[in-house]
Amino acid sequence: MTVALKGKKTYTEEAKYVINGEGVIVSLKKKLLDCELPYITTYQTFNQGSIDLSYHFFHAYLQPELSEYDTWFNVKDNQLVLGVSVKDSNKVEYYYAQFIAYLIENHGLRIDKQLEADKWLMPHIRPGCTLITVYGGGW
Repeated sequence: MTVALKGKKTYTEEAKYVINGEGVIVSLKKKLLDCELPYITTYQTFNQGSIDLSYHFFHAYLQPELSEYDTWFNVKDNQLVLGVSVKDSNKVEYYYAQFIAYLIENHGLRIDKQLEADKWLMPHIRPGCTLITVYGGGW
């Protein structure tokens, strides 16, 4: 493998394996495969408030009018976690507002205060994509 260190010096290394720790952006993988990899933008908020849904479950919604991928509600550390995933990051606010309106109308959502918001990327999992799931790992 040949790399340019900080865009300056070219360096060649022989290796049986290459371990890449650059996360979901995987610039190295894109360069090796010479392609763009699709991503999903996820956005979630942590809130004080209440809702007429069980706090013991993770609730996922797949309705296309609520997102381009999926939406969810769960409770963590006594906070309501409300999230939406989209293919086009410019549509996060629109779909988040749609999801909040849906929860208000159908499940009595009340947000007293938004405490935090997170936004990140994840690989777009498509049909035919192999997933490995481990149960009871004891980790």
